[in-house]
Amino acid sequence: MKKYMLAFLIFLLLIFHMLTIPVGAEPKTLNQGFYKVEDLNLSKGVHTVQNASPTDYAFIAIFDSNQLTRQYMRLDPQSAKYTLIPLETGFDIIVSSKSGIIIN
Repeated sequence: MKKYMLAFLIFLLLIFHMLTIPVGAEPKTLNQGFYKVEDLNLSKGVHTVQNASPTDYAFIAIFDSNQLTRQYMRLDPQSAKYTLIPLETGFDIIVSSKSGIIIN
């Protein structure tokens, strides 16, 4: 009986652990401009970018501390979410958009 109870408790622990939803960072809207990664207070990890404008294109460029282009994207209106490269301290982000983009 103890083996069944222990197995049942482990099973419940695994089920509840798998059902937990990780808390993500608060989405940030970036309007047209120049941003430093350290000023945005983004959490570490993978970030996505999305253009929420229904009519306008958006452009995002990411430069490293040596001013080399690390990533450049043109986002269509109402675009899907696209994954960004890992952002590090010293990176700069340039956004060109009439309405802004959303970074998660």
